[in-house]
Amino acid sequence: MNIKDIKLGNKFELIVYNTSGEETKPSYVSQLEEVIDSKTILISAPIFEREIIPIPIATKIKIIFLHDKGLFSFKGLVKGREKRDNLILLRVTVISDFIKIQRREYFRLNWIMPVKIKKVQASVSSNESQKEDFYEVITKDISGGGVGLISNHFFSVNDIVELHLDLENKKICTRGKIVRSAVYDQDSSKYDIGIVYKGINMKDRDAIIKFIFDKQIKMIQKGLV
Repeated sequence: MNIKDIKLGNKFELIVYNTSGEETKPSYVSQLEEVIDSKTILISAPIFEREIIPIPIATKIKIIFLHDKGLFSFKGLVKGREKRDNLILLRVTVISDFIKIQRREYFRLNWIMPVKIKKVQASVSSNESQKEDFYEVITKDISGGGVGLISNHFFSVNDIVELHLDLENKKICTRGKIVRSAVYDQDSSKYDIGIVYKGINMKDRDAIIKFIFDKQIKMIQKGLV
């Protein structure tokens, strides 16, 4: 993976480092405007709450982006600014390798949406059906590694379940394992359930990661994260 593998217009999440080398908040949204060479790019200056963020020259930044091969990050150094028409651009030098963000680092998005879930028997293969009712529940959060649910129905830790997720533009059916099941602290008649995906294919996992990344970018643009 290198900078020339990224399409022009690809959205970036941009994190600024302070002089002590610590990540600062909030993060911002930018996008790739031009690739000068294998180590130099032009990106749009980030805008937050309709104001251009004046990132100083010589500032170190971290860029996170979604690619067909997964979620990646790299570090850059702001080397200059320029203006093209009405667009302010930052000239950035790539100063690190590209790192694929692993499962343990998946961003967890607090998001509410309906999900269908049912318990399956361990002896039943993923290609076989089973006479078990689906329950309608809602998500509390979702990540590329699993999902948190609020349910009226109790599930036990280690239960294997089938999940039907609707990500607005893609429907996903996968299995999961219950790793947490407790009374919901905001309503004792409901259950707080944590699930890790089990046997999910990479295309479905990538679709979930893309859904989360797109939502996160929109939230950053609105100043919500």
